[in-house]
Amino acid sequence: MNDIIIEARDLCKEFDDEVVVNYINFIITEGEFVTLLGPSGCGKTTILRMIAGFEDPTYGDIFFYGKKLTELPAYERPVNTVFQNYALFPHMNVYENIAFPLRIKKMDEKTIDEKVKYYLNVVNLKGYEKRNVDQLSGGQQQRVAIARALANEPKILLLDEPLSALDLKLRKDMQKELKRIQQAVGITFIYVTHDQEEALSLSDKIIVMRKGEIQQVGSPTDIYNEPINTYVADFIGESNIIDAVMKENYKVEFMGKSFECVDERFPESDKVKIVIRPEDIDPVEKGTSKIDALVTSVTFKGVHYEILAEHEGFTFMIHTTEKREEGETIGLSFGPDDIHVMRAEQRNILDATMPENNVIEFLGAKFSCLHEKSENDENLKAVIKPADWIISKDTRNAKLTAKVTIVSYHSERYEFLAETNGVKIMLQSPDPVKIGDVIALDVDEDDIDIMR
Repeated sequence: MNDIIIEARDLCKEFDDEVVVNYINFIITEGEFVTLLGPSGCGKTTILRMIAGFEDPTYGDIFFYGKKLTELPAYERPVNTVFQNYALFPHMNVYENIAFPLRIKKMDEKTIDEKVKYYLNVVNLKGYEKRNVDQLSGGQQQRVAIARALANEPKILLLDEPLSALDLKLRKDMQKELKRIQQAVGITFIYVTHDQEEALSLSDKIIVMRKGEIQQVGSPTDIYNEPINTYVADFIGESNIIDAVMKENYKVEFMGKSFECVDERFPESDKVKIVIRPEDIDPVEKGTSKIDALVTSVTFKGVHYEILAEHEGFTFMIHTTEKREEGETIGLSFGPDDIHVMRAEQRNILDATMPENNVIEFLGAKFSCLHEKSENDENLKAVIKPADWIISKDTRNAKLTAKVTIVSYHSERYEFLAETNGVKIMLQSPDPVKIGDVIALDVDEDDIDIMR
């Protein structure tokens, strides 16, 4: 497992009594491409500036390989920053722009020449040494800025919305180029953007932010397919989010119809929200599915049509390669795997057996409990709250181990999913965890409820 290169602990930043970054915690490991994603004003650039040393935290600390980074001035930190405007020197050519920070370090000319040529090759600008920077395109200027930052050989490269000034096609090309460069040099990239598609295509890990707080941390696939709340579901890609009621396992009701799904009901509340992605809805002939909707808008997006269709006051968004006409009534088809249920109150409901009195078995492990064995235990469920699990990083002699797959930080606690035996468990802990950790799990007998 890669080493932790950056760790933020209770990081807070205030400007004129306004909290911009609100006591957040996160971990970044060596060699990752990590994106801070969120709308304008959510605190992502402030975090980048605190890592760079351009801003001091109001409270909390940032650690670099376990040592306080916040005690070092900006010029001593092992990071370099690429800004939105590239900050190139217009009176210098490409070669001299890249060589400038190396001359500041008083390197010998032979070493400077080797480094400049090497990093020009990395960013695919070999042969551009003598060009003036004002003769370059926006994408080429950006690559010069990256080469200059990399020539210093930082441990971490910070990128503050570097593609925002480029046109769409060039931005797409530079996304691929950035990922290629990061993989070629193998250093940690921390990237700031408000563009969800950019984050999904570039990142190994995404930190989703809102109003100075982290909403979810995970891989692009996990965050897109398993959003932890409706904010993440709505912000990462387009979503249809619908109020629903769940009255039995694997069945959810919305818009007066019952649908099969892959989630179990939650004993705390029947009220839930469901998320269906636009690409998971297929337009079919009216009357052949449970929901018919009136097409109100059709927009061609290049690779698909974006259709808006209304049913009982709710407007569905559909992405499809099939063209439909405005004013047409269509059926909406989607399967159980396409319905993601958002929990009202989080609990783990696990298939279980009771081999004897005061012993319950689930997830392949046996636990003491306060319940007696019954003759009617065929559909037994163990119910455990996320905060009631006993979590340890010492997995020796553990009853049960699980691997952390998704992490989110909320108000002095970590909320995360961990997978064991093909089952994802919801957990909470005041102690930091990171994706990929293998943890030991136990639970006290009085924290295990059962459902028969």
